[in-house]
Amino acid sequence: MNQGEPDDQNLGSGQSGTSSPSGRSGPFRAVAERQRLLSILWRGLTKRCPACGHRPIFARWNELERCCGGCGRDFDHAGGDIWGFMYLGTAFFTGLFIFVIYRIYVPETVAGRLAMAGVAIVPMIASLPRRKALALALDYLIRSHSG
Repeated sequence: MNQGEPDDQNLGSGQSGTSSPSGRSGPFRAVAERQRLLSILWRGLTKRCPACGHRPIFARWNELERCCGGCGRDFDHAGGDIWGFMYLGTAFFTGLFIFVIYRIYVPETVAGRLAMAGVAIVPMIASLPRRKALALALDYLIRSHSG
């Protein structure tokens, strides 16, 4: 785990009832929840386990390990659950590409068409593992809030 990142196990150890995950109430609860959210999203963006921050979570370039080597969290269950997040990420890149098409003049040549294909495809492929890790972090957040 990195310095400055809250420990999720400690955040979840508050008292039952209306208290926050940190055992505090009021503005402290909001700060603790925000820190937890940012920490988990950062772990996803940096391709770390959303629960403990352990790395690596990928066995190969885009293939998740079965479980975390640090905390033992099962990644196998999330295979189908993260497809929705992956679809949204792909939709974002598609929208960005359409925006670029309308903003940048590309000559009607073979080289221009190849350049636009590269602009469309390369970022989608290059960001695939990072988007998958972020989707895993979002799945972890939803599962941790739903009980």
